[in-house]
Amino acid sequence: MAVFAVFRALGLSVKVRAVLDDDDKSIYDDNMYVYDPETDTHVPERSPTANRVGKRLGQVLITAAGGYSESGWPDVWEDWPHKDMEINWLTERPDHKNLEIVHMTYGNDAGISDIYSNAALLVKIPSSARRSERE
Repeated sequence: MAVFAVFRALGLSVKVRAVLDDDDKSIYDDNMYVYDPETDTHVPERSPTANRVGKRLGQVLITAAGGYSESGWPDVWEDWPHKDMEINWLTERPDHKNLEIVHMTYGNDAGISDIYSNAALLVKIPSSARRSERE
């Protein structure tokens, strides 16, 4: 809480948000490619280094998305309000994780799966030039 208060006192934008624990990003990006006519290939729809950051903290999402043959990851992401953000981590992620999303799976048998998150303190630090303007 002290770190939050210090950043806030400095006039910086500070938020606490859920950041998905998607170290193995490949499993969450299945079939999420778009066609790039310049290279005549399919490229990832999002940056491979982007983090999924929730717009709220503390609520577990339980969704039926992913539970039928035409459903996939885009349907799960549509149900979980988030933003893709490039984050410069100042510390390593903690081992403690929170349940964030429970969703249906589709295969030979119906099932459920879960996705965990970490709580993160997000601080937006302006560029050096903007910080100099404020002084």
